[in-house]
Amino acid sequence: MLKAKLPIIDVGGAAPRKATRVRVAADLDQAFRETGFCYVTNTGVRAGDVQAVFAESRRFHALATVAKQSLAVNAFHRGYIASGSSVIKSSSVATITRPNLSESLMVMHEVDPGAPEYGEPLQGPNQWPKQLPGFKVAVHGYMHTMTAFARRLTRLIALALALPEHHLDGYFDAPTTWLRLLHYPPQPCADPQDSFGAAPHTDYGFLTILAQDAPGGLRVKLRDGGWLDAPPLPDTFI
Repeated sequence: MLKAKLPIIDVGGAAPRKATRVRVAADLDQAFRETGFCYVTNTGVRAGDVQAVFAESRRFHALATVAKQSLAVNAFHRGYIASGSSVIKSSSVATITRPNLSESLMVMHEVDPGAPEYGEPLQGPNQWPKQLPGFKVAVHGYMHTMTAFARRLTRLIALALALPEHHLDGYFDAPTTWLRLLHYPPQPCADPQDSFGAAPHTDYGFLTILAQDAPGGLRVKLRDGGWLDAPPLPDTFI
């Protein structure tokens, strides 16, 4: 039974005025304290950019299995993760025993081979499908757009914490970024109840921005322990 709906917060477009930013910060503060999640709308991110990266994700996941497996996730956590091959070990919200029934391509920030940090944990090469011309350019463009949006949200979070607007900027001069292109293949209705496309989990890192497509299926856990459906809404992120 639905007990609530996630708040929908208008973040004021690509360049909101200071008064708008203060108002949005207060709305985010309330949403994150009371619910933990929210929809954001009027983000300044073009709908066409989101649709384009979903199209690239579909192109990738339509490749032959052998082509995807040739990009198997490497030691730097970049590459392809096959369906049924990973079990969440660090969930704080459930005991997970079955693997996720989803496949994904993990793309992270680019690291120049000449950079001092190259070869350190999470500091290595991405893997790109050479069969898909334009894929890398489209994905890079989306990551650039979303990193800029994440910086704007981070400044709003600083305001929500009663800090100077740019107080957190220095922690993200060279952010660790993930883009996960997920695909959830259809599953038989007879699958056990503890089978999931993505099992209950908490994300790593500071901030997650999720774009959903039409099928939906997301649920979020509330502070009181209940679960809430979070269906896709046009032109929003969660």
